[in-house]
Amino acid sequence: MNRPDPAPFHFHIRSLGVRATGVILAIGWFFATMTAVPAEPVPLGRVPVPPRQGFQLSVEMESVPGNGYQPVHLVFRPVGRTFTQQRNLTIELTPGDQLQTNLDYRYRCGVQLPQRATGHRSVQYLPYYVGWSSLRVRVLENDQPIPNAMTVLNIGNSRLQPLEHCSIGVVVATNLGKNASPPPWRVCPDVRSLQTVFDGALPADPDTTRLDHRQALREIDKVQEAAVQFRQLDIAQLPENWLAYSQLDVILIAAPDLERLQQQPAAYRALTDWVANGGRLWVYASEIAAPALLDQVRLEPPRNVRILTGRRLEDRIRLNRLSGHVSWHYDSYSGPMLLNADNQQIARGAGTLPTGNLSPIAQLQTETVEDLRKHEHPLVYERTAEELRQRIRQGDWGMGRVTVIRDEDPFPGSYQLWQAVVDVDDADEFNWVHRHGVNVPGGDWNYWSLLIAAVGQPPVKLFVVLNTLFVLAIGPFFYLYLRRRQRLFLLFFIAPVTALLITGGLVLYAYLSDGVETRIRTRQITWVDTHNGYLATQSRQTYFAVLDSYKGLQMPPEAAVYPVARGSIRGGRGYRHNAASNVEGTITAGEDSVRLRGCFLPPRAQTQMLVCYPQAVEETITLDWNTPQPQVHNHLPYDLDRLLVRDKAGRYWHASGVGSGQSRSLEDAGGGADGAGEPPAVIRFEKLDPDVRPRLRSGTDPWGRYGIGDEVGQWERRLQQWMNRMPRGTFIAESSDDERSLLGVERAQSVQREHYLMGRLP
Repeated sequence: MNRPDPAPFHFHIRSLGVRATGVILAIGWFFATMTAVPAEPVPLGRVPVPPRQGFQLSVEMESVPGNGYQPVHLVFRPVGRTFTQQRNLTIELTPGDQLQTNLDYRYRCGVQLPQRATGHRSVQYLPYYVGWSSLRVRVLENDQPIPNAMTVLNIGNSRLQPLEHCSIGVVVATNLGKNASPPPWRVCPDVRSLQTVFDGALPADPDTTRLDHRQALREIDKVQEAAVQFRQLDIAQLPENWLAYSQLDVILIAAPDLERLQQQPAAYRALTDWVANGGRLWVYASEIAAPALLDQVRLEPPRNVRILTGRRLEDRIRLNRLSGHVSWHYDSYSGPMLLNADNQQIARGAGTLPTGNLSPIAQLQTETVEDLRKHEHPLVYERTAEELRQRIRQGDWGMGRVTVIRDEDPFPGSYQLWQAVVDVDDADEFNWVHRHGVNVPGGDWNYWSLLIAAVGQPPVKLFVVLNTLFVLAIGPFFYLYLRRRQRLFLLFFIAPVTALLITGGLVLYAYLSDGVETRIRTRQITWVDTHNGYLATQSRQTYFAVLDSYKGLQMPPEAAVYPVARGSIRGGRGYRHNAASNVEGTITAGEDSVRLRGCFLPPRAQTQMLVCYPQAVEETITLDWNTPQPQVHNHLPYDLDRLLVRDKAGRYWHASGVGSGQSRSLEDAGGGADGAGEPPAVIRFEKLDPDVRPRLRSGTDPWGRYGIGDEVGQWERRLQQWMNRMPRGTFIAESSDDERSLLGVERAQSVQREHYLMGRLP
């Protein structure tokens, strides 16, 4: 079964010997490459702007939505050749579906149409907190609605992706132009073998060993019968904000394209920001290009990856893959399900199939594998584990990971190859909710573990005291006092007036007892990539606002903000009457910030947000081991109150009071090569808050689509592991400084702050 990979696939046009026929074929091929394959983003519709306004507006959207931020493209075209004047417009976008939620919002952004321009495109990033079925668009100028410039665009269900599936962005050249024989790496990847690894069916056409460019683009564009969906990313127009990639779990790109991307600093920065925030970057054709990113990453053979060979590989292909008699059923509310020929739900991966007496499904699967062998299909090729391990390299970049495949055209590739590439990462890392630790639509039990104590509660004790004083005053005191002065009739006036004053005082005290300032409790965890110069911060913060609630939260435009609810955001909500009804939140996008108002920061209620923010820095932390006593140099923008280091020999070192831009000597804390991973008690960090979540019943969900989440994010999960047992060559620090730009409020009373920094030693 050991075979070399097939020769690279090239396009070619056979000579027909007739010039006229050749010209016709060339013209047909050119227009086919231009128009036959749908490209991302896909059009949603046009807004009926009156022609006298001098411009037209159409809306396009990426067709594979999911958790994160959804890119929406606003495309402006002039009525004539160019825009006759400069226009300052406000575009209002209201996404939603037929059911109301607690996080329904209206998105507003400013767009300036330059005079004499032939067109203009503006990309907006809308939070995808719940699936959309419609998008209401309204156009304003000088804060006044343009008459009739409003419409509701419906989003079809054919491309709505169940949120649990892995999302892979494929960077391709959607238009090859007139190049009839492009290099192998430029041809669109054939992802059929990769689909099989994600519970997809085996190829139904074993005689087709490699899809050509247009066929491969169509394969990516369709809804996959697998636990994975793909999104086309055109190399000619990659986004300049990492939020455009926030819905993706993996990005697949050729090394020459990555090298070319370095010439576009904003787009290159967006990609590296996304990887630093936990994304997975798969780079192929690494032997024919030398991107700077691959030189920066410390690439090593895959760690702890079990590469299947022989019988184990055959068993996994036969028994754990789907056959033609099993299909996926997509439901936007019930989630993805695997159905057999009788439309009965079965376990994912068909793992319940018997290994002895094979069922008809397993027999068909075996026959398919044999058919693939007869046609020498690349999917069934096998190499030795060591040989395959040499073809794959991996390295860390921030919280993410870069996996490099040396092959120039590893498509469709063998099942064994892609199984090894996928298994480089933990299966949970392909799950967006598990990676981030928040289930926005369904809520999360972790909401209860980071609340602000003693706010928003009624003053019960004071009420009892005032009520007792009121009874004593109206009863014995005023009664005896007025009776002695023969003014007992005044009791009918004094009693209600006193009751009114005490009740009003009670209400006033209830508001003033919590103060007038916004209170905030934060827990920030920053991953410090000392080798590549990146800080990736995940901050969970709870707010209790009183007077400043109307100001909302002001966040950097590069920060991803996800509300953490205590239950389903659909709980207790009904049907929507129209696209603009009962919208309680507003998101206003500016050049330097994004402001969230309304339901995102309601008055006198505890709300919780999860904020993700990657940023590149020039220097982080450096250590000098060549001095009699090791030195640590802090180049971070935070003062380090405590620092714990475990060197590569297993010995512990610690320091305290290492200010930003300062150096300190490390003190020996013991341990050694044979020491335990848990640090000594004298310098041990306190563990994160224990589980204080009440076991409450989940909120009402009309569709039963979402359940209460119980996830711990990648940052917090790694910190907890390191606090229990620190790996060698790592450090943990504690700081009293917050990343202020992520707090969202200008003036706030900090109730409790926690900021942990962690990373690997340089």
